Amino acid sequence: MRRTALTVLSAGLLAVSANADVVATFGFTDLAGSYDSATGVFRAVATETASYATSGDVTRIGSATTTAEYAFGFTSRSGFANAVFEINVSMNNGLTAIGSGWFEITDDDGDTLTGSIDGMWINGGSGYVYFNGSLSGVSFNDNGSADAAFNGPDGGSFGIPVTNINDEVGAIVGLFIKPGSFFGGTFRDRPTQIDGQILPTPGSLALVGLGGLALARRRR
Repeated sequence: MRRTALTVLSAGLLAVSANADVVATFGFTDLAGSYDSATGVFRAVATETASYATSGDVTRIGSATTTAEYAFGFTSRSGFANAVFEINVSMNNGLTAIGSGWFEITDDDGDTLTGSIDGMWINGGSGYVYFNGSLSGVSFNDNGSADAAFNGPDGGSFGIPVTNINDEVGAIVGLFIKPGSFFGGTFRDRPTQIDGQILPTPGSLALVGLGGLALARRRR
């Protein structure tokens, strides 16, 4: 097992109440990040190129924690598995920008984990761009063959609908190294990392200003 940590040192704090139980997590590294200056939309999607390939996982937390695995290059081995994060960029003052959008993570046979994203882009030091935000309307959706299971393309699965995960909330962070200025022009193919945690009740998540966020994730 390999551990990676995404640490955002910016100008705010994402606080989760001490008694909030995380019910599921997700995380993907080496997504292909792109930005279209004409539409003002940043998009990170699973990819496999000669330079890098996406990997990640979706994990249900509980008495029997189970992980749906997405190993390097899973997009070439599965007809359905994918991860897409789309967040717009508005009110850009060169240091921060507002972001809102959506995400969809698809399992090996077409079931999805979806939700809405709201937060802030932060122009960090040394070329880093961070996203610090919250999730809403998070749900598992039993599509495809309606097998009531979320299946990793590279092993691991758990049953859906998952208890307490339907129209829920959570936290999300992202990181990539910007080319040029802070969303100053169109770019593509920037390796991007995105991680999230899903919480069972709306009252358990508080986004207080913009602050430092450290989110550690497991990688196998």
